Amino acid sequence: MNEFSLWFVTGLEHITTDGAYDHILFVALITLAYTVQEWKKILILITGFTLGHSVSLALSVYDVFVLNQALAEILIASTILLTACFELFRIRQSSMKNARILYVFIPLFGGIHGMGFSYLIRSMLGNTESPGFPLLFFNAGIEIGQLLIVIIVILFYLILSRTFKVTHNQLKIFIACVSVLFSIVILIQRLFYS
Repeated sequence: MNEFSLWFVTGLEHITTDGAYDHILFVALITLAYTVQEWKKILILITGFTLGHSVSLALSVYDVFVLNQALAEILIASTILLTACFELFRIRQSSMKNARILYVFIPLFGGIHGMGFSYLIRSMLGNTESPGFPLLFFNAGIEIGQLLIVIIVILFYLILSRTFKVTHNQLKIFIACVSVLFSIVILIQRLFYS
């Protein structure tokens, strides 16, 4: 395996393994922000998330801005909690169906998630003089991994909707409630037990 495919696979595995449950849950929340018919909006949000963490990874790798890892992990759990609460609020407010504010917050939250990735990639890069290509391929792996998660969430929804007549909002409420509970538990762990 050449160096670039190694970075791609590392990015892909970083977002799709069981250790990435917080990122997987966040991507599921983003996916359910819109219906399947609004797939372009979902794609824009996912790409915005990737751009946000790509920028923060680059800032960290080039020592422009480095966030304390413990703080980054607390903020990651907070982004999940905020996004889940926002989605629950949107369901109750029919006037907020098209929440353009997501286009602002998701890339910013991506930046926070990227700071969580930055410690892994900084340790892997070591003293590499030109981290540009490794960063590019790592981010490409993450983007493909996120798109795989999006596809799985959409397929899961389609199966539930056809088999059990589950609506989009019902699945969104379920995932958002699970996300709220999960993020509160993670916040408590990261605040008091890390």
